[in-house]
Amino acid sequence: MTRTDILSALVALLLMIATAGRVQAQSAASNGTAPAADTSWFARYHPVARDTLPADTYAGWEQFQANCSRCHGQDAEGTSFAPSLVQALGPGGPVQTESAFLKIACNGVPGTGMPAWCKLGLGEDKLRQIYLYVHGRATGAIHPGRPMERTEAGAGGRNLSDR
Repeated sequence: MTRTDILSALVALLLMIATAGRVQAQSAASNGTAPAADTSWFARYHPVARDTLPADTYAGWEQFQANCSRCHGQDAEGTSFAPSLVQALGPGGPVQTESAFLKIACNGVPGTGMPAWCKLGLGEDKLRQIYLYVHGRATGAIHPGRPMERTEAGAGGRNLSDR
């Protein structure tokens, strides 16, 4: 058998398998016994939000994700090159007040890679929102993961896909 004969046989076999699967699916659909779609993967990659946050705190989460998470980690728990803000703002941590947080975030920390966010255009109002989120993470009031924003009525919320 030549190489061409083997390749032709493999192509024919693949076509038969694909056709048989399609015929089986059409048959099942026509008699109403189509198998249910497996959606278990969706919950694994799109978990339900554990927290629903007020608008300012949710905006802080968004700002944190856009500006801080690449160094401090997605959930503010730190990385190999930036400290955990959960620990820094938590009990016994070195940053115990909002004003201390704002001073560090606004002025940066020279020689560490921590930028002076105020000089880069991230205003104090946005830094206060980030503080609300990070402080909530540090106190345990906000869980890891993507939160939702509380609506005005207090029910439901929106997530990033709603924007």
